[in-house]
Amino acid sequence: MAQAPAGLNFVAHAGALIAWQVQGRADRPALLLANSLGSDMGSWDAVVGLLADQFRVIRYDARGHGASTLEVSARGVDYTIELLARDALAVADAAGAIRFHFAGVSIGGMIGMWLGRHAVHRLDRLVLSNTAARLPTQVWAERIALVKAAGLGSQVEATMQRWFTPAFQAQTEAEAQAVIARARATFLKVDLDGYLGCAAAVRDMDQGGGLPEISVPTLVVTGRHDPSTPPELGQEIAARIPGAACLELPLAHMPQLERPGDFAGVLREFLVR
Repeated sequence: MAQAPAGLNFVAHAGALIAWQVQGRADRPALLLANSLGSDMGSWDAVVGLLADQFRVIRYDARGHGASTLEVSARGVDYTIELLARDALAVADAAGAIRFHFAGVSIGGMIGMWLGRHAVHRLDRLVLSNTAARLPTQVWAERIALVKAAGLGSQVEATMQRWFTPAFQAQTEAEAQAVIARARATFLKVDLDGYLGCAAAVRDMDQGGGLPEISVPTLVVTGRHDPSTPPELGQEIAARIPGAACLELPLAHMPQLERPGDFAGVLREFLVR
């Protein structure tokens, strides 16, 4: 049975105070989770409830997201995937996780690719979900310009359309609608500087050339209906990482929200081998 969520913890790193939380017994294998741009660690609630009996699950809010805050030095500047990955390592260090499994969705998966290359001594297994090694620079430059001009509200509905399949959005059950409502509210509460800084990291990222250097066992998860990172982008990642497996789910961009039970099962099956 999963333990009740502990209180929030914080670790200072590079101009940000990163909020993190841990669930599960200290003698279980550590699993570090990283979520997407515009979401917070709450996106993992249902998944953690299904995994904390077998893993010591550590999750955190990216800088400027959720309960993580920014100092003046981290405002109005572009971030890099390396910086965001070092935030993740700061959380792992604070949690006492010398080695850990890592699972990341979207920008979380981009962080995972960096860790797979540069922090291999810390990783046991790696899950890269609904992500890409590179995305069109112009698309992200335009999105950043729109958010600067009109705020996050200008992007929220389009983001929800990308995150969830039309079938899930059309459900009338209160539970499904509550998931979407919470995702929308969380997105709108993201610190504008945090969003823009992280978006710049996505815009400027190109990790394709380093993928063959990833040597840890890796699973790439794609979403059949994911318009943000279509399946072929995940397939390309898997093809370039030696020995990587690739699994497609009938979902859009946020599997941990749309089908947490299925996604937890995928993680459990891969990580306990």
